[in-house]
Amino acid sequence: WEEVNNDCTVKERMTCDQVWPDTSDLICECAVVLETPTVTVAPDPAPPSGTQAPSPLPEEPARCDLPNAKKICSDSGCKVLAGGMTGKNCEEYCGQSNMVCTGAWEEVANDCNVKEAMACSQVWPDTSDLLCECEAPTDQSSGPDPQSPASSADCNMPDVKEFCSANGCKVLAGQMTGKTCNWYCSRSDLFCVGAWEEVDNSCRVLEAMTCGAVWPDTSDLICECSTEQAQATVVASPSAPEPAPVVVASPSASEPVRQRRETRENVYSRTSGVGAWGGWCTCPDGQRYQVGDKFDACAQGPQSLACIGGTPGECEHRVDAAREGHQVVCAAP
Repeated sequence: WEEVNNDCTVKERMTCDQVWPDTSDLICECAVVLETPTVTVAPDPAPPSGTQAPSPLPEEPARCDLPNAKKICSDSGCKVLAGGMTGKNCEEYCGQSNMVCTGAWEEVANDCNVKEAMACSQVWPDTSDLLCECEAPTDQSSGPDPQSPASSADCNMPDVKEFCSANGCKVLAGQMTGKTCNWYCSRSDLFCVGAWEEVDNSCRVLEAMTCGAVWPDTSDLICECSTEQAQATVVASPSAPEPAPVVVASPSASEPVRQRRETRENVYSRTSGVGAWGGWCTCPDGQRYQVGDKFDACAQGPQSLACIGGTPGECEHRVDAAREGHQVVCAAP
């Protein structure tokens, strides 16, 4: 296919051997074809007069034979425009043929052109047909493949401009001016496990970011969310040669962050459950740290800061990427 604007949106369908003039990129779909060894045999003698020549072998059928296919959108027959899809999703459609869904899209006008990407489990309102791509389930006899934390359950997140993974948990999120992927995932009671600045409103990555970073002058980011939080990264205090190990409880709005055992050094760490509003925390040794709030919008004043064992300052009502997701556990005096 020829694409619209350096993305996965289809502008026009092509044949596989066609060259598109004046373009540097194309959308291509490939498949593994097993080579058949070439065997040279002597030609058969001409059949006796009056004998009918054998019929040519039939062509190999498509790998998929899916029901209610209004149009076939791939050579394998596994990507189709499926009819009768009112109130249904591609996951259910593929399941009718004992297959799994690997892609789902809303089509443009009863054709194979893509209007918008969807999650396999998503129902598109007010439509009777969808583009669905199916494949045979992977053999699990040797044990399940490793999965990311959220791969076993689809995510349902707001302001999605494009889905960047089959499970719907990695998306191009809109309305992200001055916001972070930590904030975005928390709206759906999920944790951020990845963040990127995208290229040209697509799922292509320009640069990797931290979940707590704000990208200047952009209105959308690629965010990946999960039902499980990533391991907190512990950063030593600038004056400490090596911090003592600390285990920190998962914070929530109703339960303040607290230390589970004493430390000999201040430990400044990034963790889930800490916001971008906040301020300064002063530890007993005089060291000061920028920390976030406990996702309670500074409702408790200074006590809203993720400042454990230290003296919290003013809780500022503004986003600051430098402190988002950061807390400090001060050493005992």
